[in-house]
Amino acid sequence: MRNSIILLILLWTVFGFAETNSEKTELSLDATLHQVSKQTDIPLKKIRQYLDLDDSADLTKTLAELQISEMQLNFAVEEYNSNKHAFYGGIALVGMSIVFLSLIIVGFFIYSLQHLNHKKKPILKTVQTSVGKISASTEHISSNAIVAAIAAIYLHEAEVEEKNRLNLTWTRSQLSMWSSANMMENRFFDNKRGR
Repeated sequence: MRNSIILLILLWTVFGFAETNSEKTELSLDATLHQVSKQTDIPLKKIRQYLDLDDSADLTKTLAELQISEMQLNFAVEEYNSNKHAFYGGIALVGMSIVFLSLIIVGFFIYSLQHLNHKKKPILKTVQTSVGKISASTEHISSNAIVAAIAAIYLHEAEVEEKNRLNLTWTRSQLSMWSSANMMENRFFDNKRGR
């Protein structure tokens, strides 16, 4: 599937840049610049450029009224056709450069936004104590902070140990009914004997 899509894209680009050998249309000098532009698929500004016409030239006048010969017109069309790929390539290059430049600018702004409200990460310092390792930022670590951390760890461990002891007190141990009955019997006889 992937290879067929790549092949279709390659064929599309090859046929897009392929020369079309359309029949030469007969250009008459009774046509206006707009009509010549539509017949030859040449942009109006390019026709003006190749015919050496000013921007102030009247576009409603015919080529004969603008004093353009048939040889000049054919030369302008041939000149455009020979430079057509460079012209369209220049347009594509300018368009792609504008897009990539705008993407770079947008990427730069997005990258700079992450630093807008960025706080400096604190540097951590680790101290080995009798209870274990304590890590804290360098501005908060002092002898008092270390003692407080050790006391908190000690109290936490003491609380956990106390809960475990209470849990052991209240848990039910497995007791055999025969041995408890035997124990009660022995106690009864011991009391009677006077021990």
